Amino acid sequence: MKTVFKTLLVFLLILTASVSYAGFEVGNDLVQGWREHQKIMQHRTGEIDFMLASRFVGYVTGVFDATEFLYDYPDGLTKDQVAAIVGKYLDANPEEWSKGGPVLVIKALQEAFPRKNR
Repeated sequence: MKTVFKTLLVFLLILTASVSYAGFEVGNDLVQGWREHQKIMQHRTGEIDFMLASRFVGYVTGVFDATEFLYDYPDGLTKDQVAAIVGKYLDANPEEWSKGGPVLVIKALQEAFPRKNR
């Protein structure tokens, strides 16, 4: 029963987040953080907004932590892997950048780690 309730709650969250863009983050914000995170991971020199990169990783891992019951993910998954999955999803779907941040993170992670027992 708890799983049904949690699934319903997340569905309602997604539904309201996709209709309303008044949330703290939208895809365009996430893309900016993803670009900065990529610079760090590629050991680039020059101007890097470490705060923006850290916010991106913190945000996507926070959404992951709050919704982890929605995914069948492997043991040992790292924050950088979660960030890369979401970032690659953003790169592949620029038409969705105006959507709410939680919606995009959940969609990216569900695509990468679909539940086997639905």
